[in-house]
Formats: sequence, C-alpha cells, structure tokens
Amino acid sequence: MISIDKKIDIHLQDYVNYKDATLLAIRGNDERIDHKWKRTEDLFKEIKLEIKELQQFLHKHQDFKIRE
Repeated sequence: MISIDKKIDIHLQDYVNYKDATLLAIRGNDERIDHKWKRTEDLFKEIKLEIKELQQFLHKHQDFKIRE
C-alpha cells in the first residue's frame, strides 16, 4: 500500500509540475502577443499619419481629392 501511495504522489507531483510549466508558457505567449500587438498598433498609427501628410501634400500641390 505504501508503494502505491508513493507512485500516486510522484504522478501528482509530475502533474503539478507539468501544469505549472504549461501555465508559464501560456502567460509568456500572452505577454509576447500583447507586446507585438502594441508595436503593431504604433506602426499603424505612424503609417496613418504618413498617409495623412501625403494626402495633404498632394492636395496642396496637385489639387488631390481625398476619397473616404
């Protein structure tokens, strides 16, 4: 009976270790995704500003009509 309890304890500890490692990996992926998303949003903002500036330039110099 004692050997069975030890085997169960070992399996339970393996499960806890596996669960903890999996949760750490998931949290790491979530943080990485959030970081990449913030960088992407910043890049989109920069591109949007560049497009606005280009539209204004073309409007001033070539009577460019902006379509929305």
